Order: sequence, then C-alpha cells, then structure tokens
Amino acid sequence: MQDLFIQIRDGQPFEHPILGSNLRQARPDIDTNNLPSEFANFIRKPYPTLGLYEVLEAPDPVYQWIDGVVQDVWLIRPMNDAERAVKDAELNAIVENHREFVISDMNKKLALANDAGKPIIQAYIDQVTSYVVPDITKPKFPPQPRVDSEGNVSTINSSGSAPNVIS
Repeated sequence: MQDLFIQIRDGQPFEHPILGSNLRQARPDIDTNNLPSEFANFIRKPYPTLGLYEVLEAPDPVYQWIDGVVQDVWLIRPMNDAERAVKDAELNAIVENHREFVISDMNKKLALANDAGKPIIQAYIDQVTSYVVPDITKPKFPPQPRVDSEGNVSTINSSGSAPNVIS
C-alpha cells in the first residue's frame, strides 16, 4: 500500500493526494505519524469492476472521509431504463453476430460432411436459426456437431468408440 496523504481545508479533502516521501521532503516539520489537522492519511482505491448493468458516474473518484481516513470513492449507480435498453440492444447484436457466425461455420461443415452427416448438420443449422436465447446476459447456443477429416459427423449424443488399450 502506498504511503499517501491529503491536505485538509475546512474539514474537507483539498486537491489531490501526495506521496508520503514528497510530503516529508516538502514539509520536514510535519510528523506523518502524528498529523496536524491540515493533513490526513489517504487510501487509494482501485478502479472498480462494474456489473453488467452498472454505470460509473464520473471517470475519477471523489475523496470522502471514511472511518477517519480520506479515501477514493467511486460513484456507481444502476443503469436507468434507457441505458439498460441500449445495453440489451448491444447484447442482442452480439448474440445475433454469433448466431450468424455459427450458421456460416456450419454451412462450411455441411459441404464437407458425408451423406449420413448432412441431415444432422442441416438439423443443427435449423435449430440455431430458430433458437431463442433464454438469457442474453449469458448466451449459450446448443452444442455443435463435429465433422472429422473424413466427413463423419458426431454430436454429444453420438456413441464413442472403444478406447485403444495397449497391453
């Protein structure tokens, strides 16, 4: 943790924090272990991680007294209805872009699949085309079938092969 201090005027933080080494150099008369009323200890708080539907009110924190020490306080609020609608539209666009990518990728695999696998891939393309994502904040599409180098198609419901055991 950094050794920081801030000047106090009329009981409130004034300007910005100063490093302890700089304060001691500029004001050798101040005992940083026993601060006069015009200075206070300062605690720097890291930039916050915002929730999906939260907004940072300002790009910089405000300085507030908390438990006798001045600290960074980041002003975070929930999105209003208009902001939430914009966020939902962005999330929907991401989901739709992903859907288009998956369909494009599966159409390429459809061209490589053998005759037995083509209906499986086409059924998957149809499923993804009509799929409604239940929660746009955690989009999850059905698992894709796989096409091997010989055009064979397997899904999560396909049976596996016996392991190659070396005796």
